[in-house]
Amino acid sequence: MRLRRGFKTATSLDPQYAEAENNLGVVYGQQGKSAEAEKLFRQAVENNPQYAQAFVNLGLILAGQSRFPEANQALQTAVRLEPNNTKALSSRAMVLIRLGQPAEAVTDFRKVVELDSRSPDAHLNLGIALADQFDLEGALKEIHGGCKTCSGRCRSALQQRESSGRSAAKRGSETRTGDNHTARSEVCGCMVSAGDHRETSGETKKAVDLFGKAVSVIRTMPIRFS
Repeated sequence: MRLRRGFKTATSLDPQYAEAENNLGVVYGQQGKSAEAEKLFRQAVENNPQYAQAFVNLGLILAGQSRFPEANQALQTAVRLEPNNTKALSSRAMVLIRLGQPAEAVTDFRKVVELDSRSPDAHLNLGIALADQFDLEGALKEIHGGCKTCSGRCRSALQQRESSGRSAAKRGSETRTGDNHTARSEVCGCMVSAGDHRETSGETKKAVDLFGKAVSVIRTMPIRFS
């Protein structure tokens, strides 16, 4: 409440203060007040047409209301202003998927991975998008890459599971019962690793089965912002 009053004071003292308008819009958005947030983001970009972050936030608030064509327009502007803004690129990719343009979304996600190769979500989002286009080899590669760039806890868990050789069936049941994005990516990465091992050992049928299960996991994972 005090934070919101502070931003209101800034905007009242200087109506052209786009950053304060943007920040207040973020506060409203976090409180679920989409209409108020949208109004402030629009004021921010009107007062400063070069303010890429305000265009990103406007795009996100519109996407949250399923107003995807308008969201895409705002995010296109954000990317034009800052071509290497990973938040703008990943947000635009998400909207493009909703608009039925998966190929364009994959292009954006690939650029995000190039710009931030250590971001797990960047790899995972690209993997999900590739799976939706039935590029299974590419999807498995990215989901594995995302798993390996997770936090130390996730990497440690991955290494432990890879070395212990636990059954894919058990990992699959864990995936179905948990909604945690990172946990599911870890499970999927383990399946890929197990599949690699089976393939190297000449157990082709079991490898294909594991890879298929990994793709099934990928396709149930929602795309997340990087």
